[in-house]
Amino acid sequence: MSTVLTEMMDSRDLNSDNISRIISLSRDINSDHYKTQVLKKVIRENDMPKDAFDAFIATLGDVNSDHYVTEVIKDLIDRSVDSNTSGLSNLLNLVKDNVASDHYSAVIFKRLAKKNLSDDQLITALNATSNINSDHYMSEVLLAFASKVNRSSDRVKSAYRSAAKSINSDSYYGKVAKAVD
Repeated sequence: MSTVLTEMMDSRDLNSDNISRIISLSRDINSDHYKTQVLKKVIRENDMPKDAFDAFIATLGDVNSDHYVTEVIKDLIDRSVDSNTSGLSNLLNLVKDNVASDHYSAVIFKRLAKKNLSDDQLITALNATSNINSDHYMSEVLLAFASKVNRSSDRVKSAYRSAAKSINSDSYYGKVAKAVD
């Protein structure tokens, strides 16, 4: 199935309906590896229609491997994070619900920290870090956001400080606290 779908994407100019159909059909692929190949190809080679985004997230939610989910989300962040805070919120809910590993969650958030985000998006992202239990990974994530937080509103700084309070280690907490004015 994945071969058929990727060949279809290679041989045709796809419209919004066809892209949505490919995303829907990819749910029938049992292998996380092959399913993510199709999803990554949709991201890399087509402008994903906004109406297909929810179906894309639902299909990605069927992927059980933290590694494969992270690989797709990294591509999605690189290509599709825009001013849409609700789309970002849906994406971060997927991370919360489907990525159990603190390591892979941190990889996703650190990638997100490299993007140009609005204050509302920063707050959404910082609030979503609550699923990271490791002090080490939480401090890495917050430090990745620190320079953006320093240039942002008091609301963003408050969200950062609130996220930092989940860190139990004095050493990690100290580094994170010092990073923001």
